[in-house]
Amino acid sequence: MGAFDYDSNLSPPFFVFYGVNQPPVEGSFGYFAVNPWTGDVWALWGCRKLSTRALRKSQAEIRKRFTREELKQYARLRRIKPECI
Repeated sequence: MGAFDYDSNLSPPFFVFYGVNQPPVEGSFGYFAVNPWTGDVWALWGCRKLSTRALRKSQAEIRKRFTREELKQYARLRRIKPECI
């Protein structure tokens, strides 16, 4: 499994991570952006929103913590896209 380096200067308000392979493998496996409100994860190389069963489960847990008023904003928050590479 690789490691992630966080870069707060890329694509605010998203959390942006650079995936770095663990030695002895060299190089990286991509840049990823996480929407801090919805938990949506984007692969910035190619600008693809990622979706897995585990990720959808985590996002459902995030939504459960939203208040009724926050849920009214959820669709708008999901439409926010990071700056892609």
